[in-house]
Amino acid sequence: MITGAHVVIHTRDAEADRAFLRDVLGWSHVDAGHGWLIFAAPPAEVACHPTGGEPAHELMLMCDDLDATAAELAAQGVEFS
Repeated sequence: MITGAHVVIHTRDAEADRAFLRDVLGWSHVDAGHGWLIFAAPPAEVACHPTGGEPAHELMLMCDDLDATAAELAAQGVEFS
């Protein structure tokens, strides 16, 4: 039985994205070596959607209280558009 999943985000600025997950979201992590951080993500879902264009990837984060979470993130410098 599958007991977990490993998600890889291909990015143009891995250092900045790692810092966001580590410092802003506060996700615990281990260093797999050479700065490759592996984060313990919260419970997750997986969905497959059809597309007529190029395949793409999305990361959606869930919370219990959107207003409180947005305020916490804004206090850490996160900008919402």
